[in-house]
Amino acid sequence: MCIRDRYMGEKFYALSQSKLEDWLRLSTESEMMAFASNIDSGFQREDGLQLFLTFSADIAIRHSLISIPKGTNRVMVSDQPDYTYIDGFCRLLVFCQRALEPRYKKQDVIDWSMQAILLVLTKHHEAGLETFNQRPFYRLFLNLLSQLKNLRGSPFFSEADTIAVIQFLVKVFDRTQPIFYPGFAYAWFELVAHKYFMPEILINQGGWEFMFHLLINVFRFLRLLQENDRTPANNSSIKLFYTGTLRVMLVLLHDFPEFLATYSFLLLEEIGNSFPQIRNLILSSFPKSVRPAHPLTFQLKDYPDAELPELLPVILERVQANSLWTWIDAYVKNHQEEILQHIYTRFFGGEQEPSDYLNAPLVSLFINCIPHWVYLVPQGDVSHDIKQVRERCVESYNFLRKLLFMSSYEVREVILTAMVNEARYPNRKTLYFITFFIQLFQSGAQERDRASEAIMEQLLRMIVEILLIKEPYPWGVLCTFVELQRNPLCAIGSRPFLQEHVNIFEMINQKIFNTPRLNDVNEGNISNE
Repeated sequence: MCIRDRYMGEKFYALSQSKLEDWLRLSTESEMMAFASNIDSGFQREDGLQLFLTFSADIAIRHSLISIPKGTNRVMVSDQPDYTYIDGFCRLLVFCQRALEPRYKKQDVIDWSMQAILLVLTKHHEAGLETFNQRPFYRLFLNLLSQLKNLRGSPFFSEADTIAVIQFLVKVFDRTQPIFYPGFAYAWFELVAHKYFMPEILINQGGWEFMFHLLINVFRFLRLLQENDRTPANNSSIKLFYTGTLRVMLVLLHDFPEFLATYSFLLLEEIGNSFPQIRNLILSSFPKSVRPAHPLTFQLKDYPDAELPELLPVILERVQANSLWTWIDAYVKNHQEEILQHIYTRFFGGEQEPSDYLNAPLVSLFINCIPHWVYLVPQGDVSHDIKQVRERCVESYNFLRKLLFMSSYEVREVILTAMVNEARYPNRKTLYFITFFIQLFQSGAQERDRASEAIMEQLLRMIVEILLIKEPYPWGVLCTFVELQRNPLCAIGSRPFLQEHVNIFEMINQKIFNTPRLNDVNEGNISNE
């Protein structure tokens, strides 16, 4: 059903078209201001301005679509549409915000404008994916972003107005995410990653959560494409969207690494192991103030004052809601196997709601919060009692070893993955897990039992898989890989599971460090850059 049929019929639609055409004939700013200030004359109804904006958006899009020769579908780019009406409509939105105050609140006009665009986009998208053309809508949103960039800092457009527009755009982009509007996916992603939008919401931490949710929309769409296509590697559309995702992640890694480092747990929770290259990019992020040493010169003792990354409020809420810190508290106080079994049962839904389904997010969350249990006193401050920290480290390491030994392969996979995902840049959590990995191999070298060998093989496979992908590589994983080779107590060369793959370490060493054997490296020639 056409938009004009839903509302007032062709009379109001014709009035809107006449006003829009009159607007397009104006050339001076004074004429435009005078026209915009009286734009609602003749509407004769309270919601007249809202309807006018909706109809005008539809008219502008229709004019652009009609200008495309018949037979040109949404993927053709050889025939350029006529964007005259779209460009004029965007200018009208800007002048309406200026000229209609105080009769209309500026934020109301912004809200109505976004709702109008969303309604028209939805109408055309639902008409059929095969006929939907996303280019006019891309042009429309790009004009809005460009206008926003030009207006920022102007006397009639305050910082609060800028924030309001960005928030409305975020809401519109969230509602038009690729899962709901697949025909708009490419234009949507290009707009979200545009230099006029993404840096604007990431420049301050207040906008990080917005970008996080938009990235989650990207990952969910990628996962859906992967699940629905049996041969995604041969699908050019999926490859194109995936390549675009990698480029955006590289931009974030280079320009906004603090954002990726802060939200790494939540981002990795969404993508899992489905996209290892994206996972590596997230794990390789670290704050610009951090200067990691070269992995070949890494020593645990060099980081006595490493910071403990703060848990995001949303993660802390989940930890407290599930009482995760009390789990390990209860075991440390009593060391009873029943408590350990109770914790393991909770991984599968708990005693109240037993289930065969492994709650992987809960397991990952539990592993993620254990270093915070070690280093934080009950009041939430970082403990400066070295003896207390060491005791809690020993207790937690013993707890994790027992948990690994009693777990099935599937549960161990989730536990070890959660640990490896925290071996990132130099901080207390990274050093905590590197130490645990080294101790795990040292004790395994002494015990030489089947269970120890299975755990070490599983962990080493994860590390090798990460390092076989293209760079960048997580600093903590690289340091673990180096330490396992250099520490004679780990006896990594004598592991039975490596006998058939004796060249794997030399291959990775050659690839990353340009030498097959780390002992051949002259440390005096190593740069920390």
